[in-house]
Amino acid sequence: MKVQIADVKVNDRKRPLKDVGQLAQSIKEIGLLNPITVTGDMSLVAGLHRLKACESLGWQEIEANVVQLDTLQAELAEIDENLIRAELVQLERSRQLKRRKEIYEALHPETKRGIAGATVRHSANSANETVSFASDTAQKIGRSPRTVEHDVQIAESIPEDLQERLAATPIVDHKTNLLAIARLDEPEQRKAVENIEQGISPKSAIWKAKQKPRPAAIIDEDAASPEVYIGSADNMPLVAESVDLIITSPPYNLGDDNWPMGGDGRTRRESGIGYQDARNQDDYEEWQTDCLNEMWRVAKPGASLFYNHKVRTLNGQLIHPLLWVINSRWIVRQEIIWDRKSTHNHNPRLFYPEDERIYWLTKGANPTLPDRSIGMSTIWREFGAVPHQSWHPAPFTEKLPEMIIEAVGRDGITVLDPFMGSGTTLRVALRYGYRAIGIEINEKYAGRTCKEHGWKKARPEG
Repeated sequence: MKVQIADVKVNDRKRPLKDVGQLAQSIKEIGLLNPITVTGDMSLVAGLHRLKACESLGWQEIEANVVQLDTLQAELAEIDENLIRAELVQLERSRQLKRRKEIYEALHPETKRGIAGATVRHSANSANETVSFASDTAQKIGRSPRTVEHDVQIAESIPEDLQERLAATPIVDHKTNLLAIARLDEPEQRKAVENIEQGISPKSAIWKAKQKPRPAAIIDEDAASPEVYIGSADNMPLVAESVDLIITSPPYNLGDDNWPMGGDGRTRRESGIGYQDARNQDDYEEWQTDCLNEMWRVAKPGASLFYNHKVRTLNGQLIHPLLWVINSRWIVRQEIIWDRKSTHNHNPRLFYPEDERIYWLTKGANPTLPDRSIGMSTIWREFGAVPHQSWHPAPFTEKLPEMIIEAVGRDGITVLDPFMGSGTTLRVALRYGYRAIGIEINEKYAGRTCKEHGWKKARPEG
């Protein structure tokens, strides 16, 4: 019988739609030799290419064989036979399983989720009961019900047009990546597929698609000045629980030996460093613990502290900052290795110590974080060499606070650097539109930093 083409319901098919141009030309010349097949409610069972070819010719009607549910049983058997074949790639397997689910639930509507009164069972208790689609399929193709559900999720959750694009990529037979894409929302799926088509590795493509917008730097030359105080990091003139993010690097207690450091390398460390930096090691560790606990006091619950320190060698023995970090009140969340790509090696019998540590410490086990993935490695190499500043002996690159802010920054936060130095952390925080506070014990450094950046003069302690 002839049916209206507009009345035919096209469900997702077992095979992708190919170009119908040649088929349409053949039908135009010799007519439609084989009718399409539809069910009684006009759902298409077979003949999608013929249907689309006739539609492209402007036909309004098409010859069709109308079948009942027993024909769906035959298609179900055909799908089961195809699924047993090992040569099916994962995406095609998922598509066939999706179609099998549609047919199975059409034949056994009592197993369909969401239908009032439906009971989905993994095994039948009587001859009159029907098991769930996943269990029935698993039994027939020799896989677990959970595997079947995951396979179907791929075809059900990824839009048809994206499936067609994925079919031409290397991940067409990679279930882990396909399932990861299926679990994204649609805008993220489209980003992931586009990334894969551009040659990005699947893992990176999926990760990039999930990224939420990171805070954008607000380039404002007239940004408000930070609050700068002359004071010590172990006794800061700040109220308790007032800071969201702390980024800092203290003096490393490297000693006051007579080797060049500071002042463009022309001044000995004792006068060039600007800090008393030759404490007894036990005193230094106790002082640093006091500083960390003072930072904990001024931090809000859920705040983060990124504490940068070098691993040192003293009297032939390694001195690691974790020794005193773990004695503070902070929770150690992660250790980051900073590859500085430059260093001073004052002992020719040691390897060049180009690495430093950045500890991510949190006030509480559940830090307050933005709603986005961090997506960064614990090895930081992107910085290049630290920029040289003649007047301050130990600045760090702006890239360090930039990466931290991009990872955990969010609107309306207050950023603190209790070892302010040349003001790197404060400059970056201001560019991102954050309130910035600096503490600096050396009045000379504080004054020069404020003068160079046009900031308000440092306030006296208290």
